[in-house]
Amino acid sequence: MNNETFKSDFSISKNTDYITTRSTEDMVSDILPIFENITILSVYKQRCLDLFKILNKTRKCKLFDTPVISPEISIFTPRLFLENIEEAGQSKLLVLDDCHLFIDFGYLDIMKEIKNRGYNFIGCTKLITDMEFMKNPIILTNGFSYFIKCHKNEAFQALFVIFNFKMLKGSVCLVVDQKLIRKFYIFLQVFGVDCCYYKKGNQAVSICSEEEVDSDFKVNNLIIVGKKSVDCQFENIIYLSNQEIEGIRPYNLDYTKIEKYNYRINDVLRSITPSVIKGVKDFDYERFKNIKSVIDYKSLS
Repeated sequence: MNNETFKSDFSISKNTDYITTRSTEDMVSDILPIFENITILSVYKQRCLDLFKILNKTRKCKLFDTPVISPEISIFTPRLFLENIEEAGQSKLLVLDDCHLFIDFGYLDIMKEIKNRGYNFIGCTKLITDMEFMKNPIILTNGFSYFIKCHKNEAFQALFVIFNFKMLKGSVCLVVDQKLIRKFYIFLQVFGVDCCYYKKGNQAVSICSEEEVDSDFKVNNLIIVGKKSVDCQFENIIYLSNQEIEGIRPYNLDYTKIEKYNYRINDVLRSITPSVIKGVKDFDYERFKNIKSVIDYKSLS
């Protein structure tokens, strides 16, 4: 177990929307082995032509409505795609080039119509923003995403397993229940895992990105955010939830390896009372000072 690490699980569902900061070319290269054919939409005709020139060197490509038999990649503007949807719309998963521009270029109604026809999107963008034509998009990170399905205290046991057995390398973003951000923060601090989280007054803030994090993150390399986080820049994103996360298969952990620590874990959790979480009462870190060195997270960076 000491040498166990997370294994990446790159999977794309045809029934889910996604957003990524990866380039369209890189994204297409990754998903071509998964799907027989791919359709790319771009707001610029010139960009469509540029993509065609790049991708057609190694793949069989179709540009606009030119006749090509069994193309691997088809490239359209949104309007041309909708006009030729019966012929062009073989793939139900569309890759959107610079998707943050689609609304500015007046394609909102067209994209909603395409969505109503049963299509899903992978939006490639340099700017993460709200895409009105997407339905609850999953963030595809530049690193890896993991989902651990857990109930109540299992989430804290999961973190103990992950950090105690050094299963991750690099920056980590924990995505948890918004109301429990401070509880996770205190729990990790008690066991010697330095971390940070956004807060506004006594309220934890959920939406963040690595560029916005203060110097504490650069030192700690670990941040805790709420479920609505739309970050893409962390090397590892871990979702801790008792509900399914669309597009990410659950990762199973072996909790038997930490049974000897369960008493300590539960003792700490009992001490993080609602008053402590709300900031009304200070947490007694001194009481648990002898277990602060149980996990040496800094050795992971």
